[in-house]
Amino acid sequence: GQVDTVIINGAECEPYITGDHRAMLERSEEIIGGACYLAKMFGVAKVVIGVEDNKQNGIDQLNKTIAALNAPVVVEPLHCRYPQGGEKQLCQAITGKQVPPGGLPSAIGCAVFNINTTIAIFRAITQGMPVVSKVVTVSGSGVIEPKNIECPIGTPVSCLFDACGGLKDGTYKLVAGGPMMGMAQYTTEIPVGKGTGAILVFCEKEE
Repeated sequence: GQVDTVIINGAECEPYITGDHRAMLERSEEIIGGACYLAKMFGVAKVVIGVEDNKQNGIDQLNKTIAALNAPVVVEPLHCRYPQGGEKQLCQAITGKQVPPGGLPSAIGCAVFNINTTIAIFRAITQGMPVVSKVVTVSGSGVIEPKNIECPIGTPVSCLFDACGGLKDGTYKLVAGGPMMGMAQYTTEIPVGKGTGAILVFCEKEE
């Protein structure tokens, strides 16, 4: 009863990370299907998907799917700026209201879900499938073939590098997450978790 605005976070504002963008292009039916279930769960007339305007083909694909399914979903293009993907910043960009300090989005009537969660909701309801895999962006100047990889949760990061043709000579930094908020790692034998959106590897002369 507290929520009147359901927001799906498709902003993905950190450099390098493109997993959500690829999902919009390749899995729009699952995203919109999950959004429809969220609309029913919260009893709202529509769900808003916030997408930064540098992902125009993703916006177009979502709108095409919304029209085909006649779904109660609206895509809201957002200015491309950091940290647009932050939960509180996203709420303000879409509703104009500020989440109070220390508060949650529900304090201003919002509930926020990311693209991966929306797809997971769709799969859980339609297939009974729990969250067993994750799409990870493997990128940076140290990766020979950067790409997005869907892998089982628990996969060692070293296996992702193998799937990307290995690492270049001169690679010196490994980051789990984006370049702004990610954490430096000391080994490639860390596992992919539910929250792992990206694994970045940098050479010394990163521009």
